[in-house]
Amino acid sequence: ETLGALDGLKALLPKAHYEMLAGFERIDLAHGPTAAAFADPGNGLSTVLDFAKITGESLHCWADFSVPTKGIDPENVVERGYARESPTTMNAVADRILRHCDNDVGGGFDLVVGFSQGGEYGCIMAARLSSGTYKATKGGRMPRKFLLLGSELAVPLRVEPPLSFLPPSATAAAAGESNEELVPVTSISSPPADAATVETSVVVVAGEKDDDAYAGLAQWAEQLKGAGLRDLTTASWPGDHRMPPTGEAVYMTA
Repeated sequence: ETLGALDGLKALLPKAHYEMLAGFERIDLAHGPTAAAFADPGNGLSTVLDFAKITGESLHCWADFSVPTKGIDPENVVERGYARESPTTMNAVADRILRHCDNDVGGGFDLVVGFSQGGEYGCIMAARLSSGTYKATKGGRMPRKFLLLGSELAVPLRVEPPLSFLPPSATAAAAGESNEELVPVTSISSPPADAATVETSVVVVAGEKDDDAYAGLAQWAEQLKGAGLRDLTTASWPGDHRMPPTGEAVYMTA
């Protein structure tokens, strides 16, 4: 189902090689909040669960949700069927994906595509590369282009201060965004003095019917550009919270 969601991108780039990362954590379907997430019709995960049962293959995710994120009422986590990753977790996962691109395949990626929360990780990855806080160890080709679909840019603005390059003033402004699911971080980390920057290009796409991702798209993009992620553009399509289908004009824009 997830691979099928990439059909639109594959039609635009038919000669590209695609690698789908499964996630680093095995999903415990006996865990209450996780079970609630799969049972919620709004998440559309019933077919994924059926596939796992039929094939016997385990499902994976990026973060371990067995313990609710600090600051979230456990009852609400169960009721809503999800928990937001902690800032520490999101930063660690972004670094782990970069290490995969760098070490596991010799730095052979050109484009990173992230949908929803995956796009939030992509934004952190772009920040680490463009600021020079992450250095490739094998001297290979690291990704320089990022396509973020249906992602909330308010999340990396708060999770990754200073997004490797946000000044304290911008961090404070980002923390002013109200979102009960996020835990603001106040510590500031600067890139190494000898850090070599990488030119990155980021495109953020949001469906016009996707309330969470579309509402603050322009504002968040301007904050990120003002913070140092200069080559960032936005686009929209008339859909909701899903990958645009094959032939959708937004792919040509992106």
